Amino acid sequence: MVVLILVGSLAYYLVESNTATMISYTSVAETSKYTTEYPTNQNTTVPNAIAVDAQGNVWFTLENRSALAELNPSSGKIQEFPIPTHVKGGTTTWGIAIDNLRGLIWFTEETTNSVWSFKISTHIFTRYEVKSPNAFPFGIALDRHGDVWFTEFFANNIGEITSSGNLTEIPIPLQGNLEATAITTDQNSMVWFTLPGVNSIGSFFDGQFAFQNLTGKMQIPVGISVDGQGNIWMTQHGPSFVSEFNPTTHYFKTISTSVPTVLGTSLPYFTNVDNNGNVWFNEHYGNAIGEFIPSNDSLIEYFVPTMIAYAGSISGMLTSNLSPSGQPWYTEFFAGKVGTINTSVPLDLHLKLTNYTQPLVLSPNSTTSIQLQVSGTAAGQAMLKESVGNFSSSFTYQVSQSQAAQILTIHDNGSKPGVYFVTITALTSFLGISQIIELDVK
Repeated sequence: MVVLILVGSLAYYLVESNTATMISYTSVAETSKYTTEYPTNQNTTVPNAIAVDAQGNVWFTLENRSALAELNPSSGKIQEFPIPTHVKGGTTTWGIAIDNLRGLIWFTEETTNSVWSFKISTHIFTRYEVKSPNAFPFGIALDRHGDVWFTEFFANNIGEITSSGNLTEIPIPLQGNLEATAITTDQNSMVWFTLPGVNSIGSFFDGQFAFQNLTGKMQIPVGISVDGQGNIWMTQHGPSFVSEFNPTTHYFKTISTSVPTVLGTSLPYFTNVDNNGNVWFNEHYGNAIGEFIPSNDSLIEYFVPTMIAYAGSISGMLTSNLSPSGQPWYTEFFAGKVGTINTSVPLDLHLKLTNYTQPLVLSPNSTTSIQLQVSGTAAGQAMLKESVGNFSSSFTYQVSQSQAAQILTIHDNGSKPGVYFVTITALTSFLGISQIIELDVK
């Protein structure tokens, strides 16, 4: 049954029962050292947006099957629910958010220019059509009141759907192609979003916008999340960077992931903060899930074993998310898989800085050295790499061997005075373990 309802002048609903066309099958999990991957029914189903409900069920979209899917990780059972009006066409979905109190899955969808909800108990889809033409609804988030917030990539708007079902589009008062992308809310229901088209982030609260132009510090900010102290965490999808920004003090810090040799950048995409304050993100070109631990300035990168040759030997990890308990999940666009990290497996690689006191102070064109210890059962396979979270730094690195440690020598080649964060990584095919070194060039 289809019911069309006009609500004011703001939104149309399309409600359609879809239980008869549900597809169900069992996925046989593929487990490697640190990952578990669940293939979908066909390896060409291009899963993209992903989220996890309070029961641990994983929800994701299958773009060229125009379906919303549910995975039960315990049994491997996957159910596909075709999206009404798009059973034979493709969808483009980047954002999913789950209202566990009301049992609703919310997702954005470009082709129908809509935001959709799906009632878990009844399998009923509800469509909220966006008034702006070709707006490209992109990111989506819920605040603590149950209101839904989303971005419109091409229309330069953010949108709100209230818990009572009213949709409002709010123009972002900036000029240019803003490309509003990821969106999140903090503990006070302030809305934060990225504007990669103008290298900025924005916030919206109580009818008022505020903006931070980060040109010169960031390139193409996409992912955004907020930690318990109000710090904003963002990915830079152009370079290999993840940044922290405090909107009160304006403290800004950027770290680099390890940088893949062939593709030259890891392209971090979306980010989430777990209950311990650790920052998780997916690396599109790095083919990895990263966990940055601010308390000790360390970074763990879990590399996904699936690599598709025609895509540049990556699996297409375009989106990621955390379960309510902090378990990371991701989709593999080119491989037709949904995966998770086996975080309970002990790490077989460790990196320690034995004589490092933060920060290391360098005079211009001077040299400093620190000791590194690489340990663990995979230490013999590890190689060392260095990178820096900055566009304008100029350092060279040299590693030499002493009796019980390796000596890393850092030489400044005329970097501007300032603070730099250098990532030192011990790297295997499965794992990257990094420590972040703070350099203060006087």
